Amino acid sequence: MTDNGPLARAKNWWAYHWKPVLLALVLAAVGAVCAAQLFSRREPDLRVGCVVTQALPDQTASALTQALESFCADRDGDGQVTVELEQFTVDLREGAAPADMNGQMAGVTLMTGSIYESGGANLFLLQDPEGFQRRTGSLRYLDGTVPAAENAYDAENWREMVYAWGDCPVLAGLDLGPDGRALTAELYIGRCAPSDRADPDYAAAINALWEALTEGASAGK
Repeated sequence: MTDNGPLARAKNWWAYHWKPVLLALVLAAVGAVCAAQLFSRREPDLRVGCVVTQALPDQTASALTQALESFCADRDGDGQVTVELEQFTVDLREGAAPADMNGQMAGVTLMTGSIYESGGANLFLLQDPEGFQRRTGSLRYLDGTVPAAENAYDAENWREMVYAWGDCPVLAGLDLGPDGRALTAELYIGRCAPSDRADPDYAAAINALWEALTEGASAGK
């Protein structure tokens, strides 16, 4: 005699539906973890961009981040100073033909987004400041002004918009280890005009970091 009771029907239903139920539980768990990470993630006090053709080694990036944090203030009052070093690995040289074109396009898109985001990286460490200015037109001159409209991006005068790392006593004095010293020797530091459109408090913090890092600097070469 066939058992058609509730328990038998439940067993029959489970036999046909256990896979989608299990999948739904897994997706729900993943969603819960993602949501927890999203809502518990703290925004950094500042973001600093680093545009290079090859990503900095983890040890160098970590040492550089800690060094930058020593010059920043605790903007959000959480008792910790946090700086996010956003690395964009792109080749901005004129006529460059990167092997990974998709990666290049993605990097440029993320870099541009960070420049114009209100809380983005408006202070940049640049391996190729001329290419950066030619691509984005976002750098300001060292005196804080921006290129006049009739001069377009004025990429030809990029040297008037950046300091070389070695020309900044503060940056040159950072202890980033042997690898760090060699890598950063190729970098320049520049400030982006879009910071004018950022939150005033954030813009002031960016400008304060710029002043601290470039104190005593001589003109970029």
